[in-house]
Amino acid sequence: QLTKATVVDHITPHRGDQELFWNQTNWQALCKSCHDRKTNTTDRYVEYTYRF
Repeated sequence: QLTKATVVDHITPHRGDQELFWNQTNWQALCKSCHDRKTNTTDRYVEYTYRF
């Protein structure tokens, strides 16, 4: 089943980097549920990676 894309997702999480945030090659269109699933798995892992 196809679902209309309603959210622009950042392929690589920008984490506040304005250049990466506005880089259109880092954008992809997703439906809300796909975006939420990606954010809660892939992006969350990257977001909360600790550096020692």
